[in-house]
Amino acid sequence: MTADRIFNKSRKSASEDFCKNIFHEFLMKHLPNSAISWASVEQKNEPPDYFLFIDGTKYAVEITIIVETLDIGAKEPLPIGKIQDELKKFIQDKVESVARDNHYLHGLYSVKFWKPVHSFTTIKAIIQCKLLTYIRNTQTLSDSPSELIYESGRQICKITKIHDKDNAVLMAGPDDFKIESEVLADACQLLNKHIQEKEYKLRNISCPKVLLLHNKDNFCTAETYKACISLIPSRISFHSVCIVDSSKAVLLYSQDPKWISGLTDSN
Repeated sequence: MTADRIFNKSRKSASEDFCKNIFHEFLMKHLPNSAISWASVEQKNEPPDYFLFIDGTKYAVEITIIVETLDIGAKEPLPIGKIQDELKKFIQDKVESVARDNHYLHGLYSVKFWKPVHSFTTIKAIIQCKLLTYIRNTQTLSDSPSELIYESGRQICKITKIHDKDNAVLMAGPDDFKIESEVLADACQLLNKHIQEKEYKLRNISCPKVLLLHNKDNFCTAETYKACISLIPSRISFHSVCIVDSSKAVLLYSQDPKWISGLTDSN
């Protein structure tokens, strides 16, 4: 029932291949009697990423990753996972290694970030200096209370000496925590941003357009995005908008009555 027409220079990313395959399973479930095939588009001719053919109707399918990013002063905004990696490397290379090389790392320390520090690259030297000063001043103590290193709203960094049995500096956080209202507000803003960007990118395509959003955000589920979609006017530029997560495709919006059963089916 499916026949992929793949061109030699149309290699897709792992995310694009994954979303296409998951969405194909969705279509097979909700349109079991339809003839479905795909054509991959050469990168130089994108957008879209694929053309989808259902019972002779041609659709343009665009795929993008949806994930919240934050500006910490790097070359570009980073997702929370990358920020955690950057902060961990900073603690290892600029704090733990420096204290050890200068022979005043005596004990186990914990550095906790509550939230990512915005524009971190511009103030990391100050944070490094304060962390090293705490370690130097507490090197002869068995333990020591927490000390506030940085604070700006919910962007907080503290250091604590836990005991004197090991010589290491561990990092905790930034926490993956938001209150419910923050999650919903951020999800709506993120969804709106991606839909508007793709609306503009696909503005010259005349056939019906399908947007597949690969959800890699730590906080938002398909149900979160469902609560937002009706608030986004640019959704009507698309035939359908669908969230793809780790195991399934969930339809957020569609102009096609045959597809709308997927709006109430997230299994």
